[in-house]
Amino acid sequence: MTRWKVAIFDWNGTLLGDERLAPEMLEEIFAHFGVQAPSLEQFREKIGGDFTEFFYNHGIPRPETAQAEEVQNEIIRKVREDFIVRNQERIHPRSETKWLLENCRQAGLGIALISAESKSILDSQLAHYELREYFNHILTDARPTKESALREVVERLFKMQPQQCCYIGDTSSDVRDAKKVDMKVIALTQGLSSKECLEAAHPDFTADSLTEVWEIIERNSR
Repeated sequence: MTRWKVAIFDWNGTLLGDERLAPEMLEEIFAHFGVQAPSLEQFREKIGGDFTEFFYNHGIPRPETAQAEEVQNEIIRKVREDFIVRNQERIHPRSETKWLLENCRQAGLGIALISAESKSILDSQLAHYELREYFNHILTDARPTKESALREVVERLFKMQPQQCCYIGDTSSDVRDAKKVDMKVIALTQGLSSKECLEAAHPDFTADSLTEVWEIIERNSR
């Protein structure tokens, strides 16, 4: 069996426990367009990596041209980012995040972070919680999918084979993107996607906490 030498993490909903604010964020984004927000259950069942597609499928009018759609997508991202900035003191890493990263570092693993979050917000959060030092590589704005970012980190930055790396994320699109790159993937059930939605994407492992994530990593990296 090929042993893992690199652990690549998602941020929102994985290392950062921000899913508890999802209902308020949804309300604010949909209210901006005068549309009733869907339920949190609908969000958890359907959300993947492309938030804007979810919004269009649940009532926000889709513009008629690609150019107009890009403009509106920027508006949606701006409303979301403004919400995050205003609520930053309510958003925290999970209690096991630093412990998990320290364990990975002590085990000699390469550590990377790939996130759809904007660079300005992610840099601010990592600095505030003193987590930047744990990561060998950080890629931001990885949307609508993370497939190309995963290939960049694995093949060019770490110069590893995909089978030597694992990806840890919390959405069904995280699972699908990692599988396209032929990586092993751990689906964290604490985040945005429901456990049923994650299992339907067929991850290699599921974990109900970051403690369980470390147990899986430890077993497969020795």
